[in-house]
Amino acid sequence: MNTPLFTKTFINSAILKGKFKEHQKIKKELLSLQKDAPGKSSVLNDAYYKDNITFTDWFHGSNLKRPWVKFFLQHFVPYWGSMATELGYGELRINKVWFQRYKKSSIHNWHVHGANYTGVYYLDFPKGSAATEFIDPKDNKTTFFNNIEEGDIIFFPCYVIHRSGLQEIDKQKTIISWNLDFVTVRKDLLHISDKKRGLL
Repeated sequence: MNTPLFTKTFINSAILKGKFKEHQKIKKELLSLQKDAPGKSSVLNDAYYKDNITFTDWFHGSNLKRPWVKFFLQHFVPYWGSMATELGYGELRINKVWFQRYKKSSIHNWHVHGANYTGVYYLDFPKGSAATEFIDPKDNKTTFFNNIEEGDIIFFPCYVIHRSGLQEIDKQKTIISWNLDFVTVRKDLLHISDKKRGLL
């Protein structure tokens, strides 16, 4: 039996959570712009996926010139920059941005994303809506933010297994999500000596 190549745990999966201060300022306009956005429902029921998403424009996610996305990015790029700085990174690259609506009985089951970091902005989130859930890779137990409110943002590594749980209330929620890559390291970290890193 092969043994692990490296067993020292030195990386924590940072999941950031915060409140977007401009939420009330942009919510109405964002929802209005999304009304005319091209998209469709996404219902999958096979050996792998068990999804029932009321509406998504994920299929157009790489087109960053969609009207609602252009408006959204004006407000969010600086926020992402501050999160990148907190995590130790510099320049970032935006790969995809999309929104999803969930009516009662909708669900987006366990999955991962293909980039460095992703996140969720809870644009329209009635009380009692299903929040994002996570599987802790250390013990395979489900953990979740049980105090998510409308206007909150979470920011987490794409490899963390997560889902949008079953929407049990008879109200629609709308979220915005994204995939980002970090392309540079924060400049002050470039001068940390190897001896101080202490990884090995």
